[in-house]
Amino acid sequence: GEGMRAGTGEGDAAVVEGELPQAWTEKLFGTMILHTVQNAMRLASYLLKLLTGGYGTVSALHIACWEGSTDAVSAVTSGKRDFVRNWHERAGDLTPLHIAAMCGHANVVEYLLQLDVDSNIPSVHGMRALHISASSSFELSEALVLGKADVASTTADNDTPLHIASCYQQLPTMDLLLRNGADAASANAFGVAPLHIAAAYAALEGLRIHEANSVLLLLSFKADPWAHDRHGRTPADIAQMAGGDLSLVEFL
Repeated sequence: GEGMRAGTGEGDAAVVEGELPQAWTEKLFGTMILHTVQNAMRLASYLLKLLTGGYGTVSALHIACWEGSTDAVSAVTSGKRDFVRNWHERAGDLTPLHIAAMCGHANVVEYLLQLDVDSNIPSVHGMRALHISASSSFELSEALVLGKADVASTTADNDTPLHIASCYQQLPTMDLLLRNGADAASANAFGVAPLHIAAAYAALEGLRIHEANSVLLLLSFKADPWAHDRHGRTPADIAQMAGGDLSLVEFL
């Protein structure tokens, strides 16, 4: 999936919003895992509405970040750190950094970080730029991690960037986050850990354990197979509910 990335054909955003296959809603109906993945996708959709509904054109800097032109960003800011930082002071705003991240413009993100923009400033619902990039872009996530983005940062629902990467099956980004200290066992407000999500995807896709790369990756970084969500379900319970391959269920 393309996650939260907004393309900029003719200056208009085109986030490809995540669509969950029907099997998710049928087999995992009412679970905390389905709730977590749907929440991530709803947030992506909400951020896009904000971007296209006026927040993307608040200033010339916002527009330049939407269009993805470092030349335009450079011209607007004249490389002045204070000017750029003024637009990144209020938590909860959709800042130029968040907009560049939504649009997948790694070059603009790197430029803003060079001007000392705080890579961890929260946007709507506590979303950081790294949560946004974790849904869609390894290159962007890498730039943010190098720019001191906090891999342990959490949204209002206690989702980490690793939760978001798991929701969008971004294996290279999951690996990047884990190698940079993300906690594989971290649970969100619903008790859901990334392993619950990875187990659900693997089960619904009928993967055998040796094919379930996300599951194996998380376990290699000490994810807890006995983690219980708020309904008391373990990753193995979720894999079984979803009709997963026996090798997957038994391994978990």
